Amino acid sequence: MKRIISITITTIIILTLLSAGSAVSAKVSVAAPSIKVANTKKGVRISWKKPKGAKRYIVYRKASGAKKYSVIKKISKAKTVAFTDKKAKTGKKYIYAVKSVNSKASALSAKKSIVRLTAPKSVKYIKAKTTKTSSYTAYEPSKLKWSKVTGAKKYNIYRSEFNGKKWGAYKKIDSVKANSSGEWYYMRSGKYTKFKVSAVSGKSESVLSAATPKYLELDSTSVRVKRFDDGLVIDWDFIGGAQKYLLYRSENEGGFKLLKTLKGEDNIIYSDEAVKKGNYYSYYVIGVKDKVKSEKSDVDVRSSAYYDDCDYAIELGENENDFLSSVYSLLDNLQGSYNKITYKSSDTNVLKVNVTTDGKNTKTVKLEGVSAGYATLTVKSTMDFGDGFDAETTTTKYKIRVQDSPVYMVKMKVGSKRSLTSMAVPSDMNELIELSDNSLKMTSSDESVVKVKTKDQIPYFQGLSAGEATITVKMDIPDSFSGEFDLLKDFSADIKVLVEA
Repeated sequence: MKRIISITITTIIILTLLSAGSAVSAKVSVAAPSIKVANTKKGVRISWKKPKGAKRYIVYRKASGAKKYSVIKKISKAKTVAFTDKKAKTGKKYIYAVKSVNSKASALSAKKSIVRLTAPKSVKYIKAKTTKTSSYTAYEPSKLKWSKVTGAKKYNIYRSEFNGKKWGAYKKIDSVKANSSGEWYYMRSGKYTKFKVSAVSGKSESVLSAATPKYLELDSTSVRVKRFDDGLVIDWDFIGGAQKYLLYRSENEGGFKLLKTLKGEDNIIYSDEAVKKGNYYSYYVIGVKDKVKSEKSDVDVRSSAYYDDCDYAIELGENENDFLSSVYSLLDNLQGSYNKITYKSSDTNVLKVNVTTDGKNTKTVKLEGVSAGYATLTVKSTMDFGDGFDAETTTTKYKIRVQDSPVYMVKMKVGSKRSLTSMAVPSDMNELIELSDNSLKMTSSDESVVKVKTKDQIPYFQGLSAGEATITVKMDIPDSFSGEFDLLKDFSADIKVLVEA
């Protein structure tokens, strides 16, 4: 009897286990989809790869701030793994989820959020322009402009460039914050270019806008003029993409004429030897590619070797604040005990050099015109740092003219503008002026004749009416600077300016 009961219990246990195993194998599992959301032209696209065991899908959506999800699509085919929500409103944030389903089970994806954004419309490329009025000149650089996209927090700028054979892929080059109407100022590349723009909010981005037509615009450049021997050397920054440069020149504030065409992007220096001593010359440069021209460069004005018979001129008597004396007074003091500077006149009956000292160091250097005529000033500078170093000596000679009439270091016409580099001083003095341009402060003795102004922190002066005035030049050193800077604060030079009608 016990044996029969034992066999029966064992049979029941086995049947129960078989039944349980049969139930497990009959259950069909399903994996949750991994979804992606992206803006398209037609709406928000939700996509995923077919998960294991899925037979159909349910797409859910919830607007940001809503309490419940809504079913926006039921997909009956397992192979359909994308859906575009065409009813999503621009500027609104939505949260999506997709449930994969089979006959016995289901699994819900992770939630993904996105802001519905459309591509910017009316993207236009606006070329740079210069507006001139009687009172001012305004320059507005090239820019892209487009219509505002609702919900956008910023815009991404994409660019494609033509390399001579084919157009490159669009690459993001910049982002700008959204405002009432989008715009972005373009740094010209010198290549044929097209642009596209997208709207962005957080991690959400629209598709790219339609491309602008192709454009080519060359950047402008900055021109510099220096004296060299008996001529003037003009150089400028190269313009990317330029095939040639057009160099224009004006003499004594007359009209500009084409001086030279220089071929090649890197051909950026020219020596103008056809200049007359004592004349003023103005230059500007235009870059050219195909038939497209850059904006004119800024204009640089420089006198040629100002005097036809000397390097520098002074008036009779002791010249208290003439430029050359003031510069050497400053240099002599700054260089201190390491450097010894000596001054010698070839004819003391015409020119004397009066040097005052404090017993150790030079305090002032003053040129004195004794009588009308010419003399050579020799300046010898010896730098000696002591044992272990070889002393270095530099000798500079200036032919000085002493005259019994006023010396105008700048001559200009009414309305014209001058910087200190246009003064009638030796070329080595011009280089010192260029190095300290933005550290100089100028005042005019008569602002009805000559007005001092500033551009890009660099002072210049403008002739307002016929007459003469004295420009006093000083170093613009903050009061908080002390020590060796006190010497710079003491620098002062007077420049006589003649303004002609």
